[in-house]
Amino acid sequence: MIKTFEQFKRIMTNPIYSSEEFKAIYDIVSDYYDSDNIDEFIYSSDIDAKEQFIEENDIENLRVCQYCGKFIIEGYLYRDFETYCSEKCFVNEYDKKTYNEAIENDELYWTAWE
Repeated sequence: MIKTFEQFKRIMTNPIYSSEEFKAIYDIVSDYYDSDNIDEFIYSSDIDAKEQFIEENDIENLRVCQYCGKFIIEGYLYRDFETYCSEKCFVNEYDKKTYNEAIENDELYWTAWE
């Protein structure tokens, strides 16, 4: 059940993958996910379920965007623990001023998890 406008916005921002991203994510997730609904899981915006999946399977090269729920293998890392797939998602979570300050102060940077 949607309780707030923020939850509604997040649900309406379903993860979108390029074909290359989807293939890379699918290859990783399919090694651990035992269900016929793998596509549905990859495209879901359930951040908690995805983080739990990564933790339970100890998958080191996969993260979840804290805003839209997209699985990512590269993206922004903020304060060494928050992950975002794009500048857009980070700015939606915080704002443009915080984005600029975080970049300037080396609190936010682009990385790849391998």
